[in-house]
Amino acid sequence: METLKRKPSLQKLLLEQRCLVPINRFYEWPDPKVRPKYQGVKIRFCIHTPEDVMFLGGIYKLNDKGMAQFNVLTTDPTEQIADFHHRMPVIIHPANYKAWFNAETLDGLYPLMNPYTHELKIYPCSQYVNDGRYEGPKCMEPLKE
Repeated sequence: METLKRKPSLQKLLLEQRCLVPINRFYEWPDPKVRPKYQGVKIRFCIHTPEDVMFLGGIYKLNDKGMAQFNVLTTDPTEQIADFHHRMPVIIHPANYKAWFNAETLDGLYPLMNPYTHELKIYPCSQYVNDGRYEGPKCMEPLKE
């Protein structure tokens, strides 16, 4: 969110071309430079809400071919995520969907982009998720000890 607050072009997109991106999970790889306790540890975390669906705050623009491209916005991590990563996507709570689209000022939007305060389920998952050739339910399986 720091970059967003510094760049007028991104602020304009936030005001005029924001979106919600539906997902059921996201994954984080610990950053050993930021979290040294994960130095040399190959682990991935699967993160989701109890409802198994969430909407991430984003901005979009049309490219020169008229196709929409979007960027997911990030914010400071929750306490849970801060243990292994220095940021997280902006998760918009269902109670705030209308506010996300109806806000007319940055001051109306910035509070919606604070770290998610509701429950998140986080667990180490299979290294299967680390290979771009694979997708599907196996990516969500908890790591087997």
